[in-house]
Amino acid sequence: MIETELVILRTTPFQDSSLIFQALSESHGRISVLAKGARKISKKSFPTIGLFRVILAHLTEPKSGELYTLKSADLVQVNDNLALYPDLIDYATTIANFTLSCNFNGLECQLFHHCIKECLTNISKRDTPFSSWTVKLIICHLMEQGLFPEVTLSDSQKHILNHILSEDSNLLKSLKINDKQWTDLLSWTLKIAEFAELEVPQSPFFTTC
Repeated sequence: MIETELVILRTTPFQDSSLIFQALSESHGRISVLAKGARKISKKSFPTIGLFRVILAHLTEPKSGELYTLKSADLVQVNDNLALYPDLIDYATTIANFTLSCNFNGLECQLFHHCIKECLTNISKRDTPFSSWTVKLIICHLMEQGLFPEVTLSDSQKHILNHILSEDSNLLKSLKINDKQWTDLLSWTLKIAEFAELEVPQSPFFTTC
C-alpha cells in the first residue's frame, strides 16, 4: 500500500460509476489511478475525486502496466471555485497539461508538486498575474530536474530567483514586479526552457505575444 499526496489534473469517466484520473504525486511523479465508484453520489457519501483537488491517497501498486488503484482518499484541498471563472479554468487546464507532459511516472518531484499545488490554490486570489505562476512552474521544473543552465546572474536576478523557488507563495507576491516586468521575465524563462529543450504548451499563457 502506498500513501501519497496527489494533485488531480485530468479525469476520465470509466464504466458506470468509476473514474480514471491522472495526477501528480510528490514521491511517484505522474501517475494514473483507477477510482472505483468515484462518481457515485448518495446522502451518506459525496465524491472525493474532482479536477484540481488535492487528496491524500492510499493506493495499491499496479500488478502490470501503470494503473494504480485507489483504496481510500482524504481531501486535503478543494479548488472547485476555479470552475466559476473561465480564465481561471483555462489557465488551470493549461498548467495541468504542462504538468502531465513534463513529469514522468516514478520520478520524484517534491518541488514541482508543491508549486502546482500552491498555484491552484492562489490563482483565484489574483494578487499576482498568471505570468508569475508560469515563470515559477517552468523554473521549478528545470531546477528540480537539473535542466536549468549554468548562467551568470546579477544579485537582483538571484534575489528574484530565490523568491520564485521558495515554497512560501507569499514571497512571490512580495516581489515588487509589475505585470510588464513579469511578461519580460516570462520571455527570459521561455528562452531558457527552449535552451533546455523543454516543450511548453502552445497557449497564450505560455507566450509573451
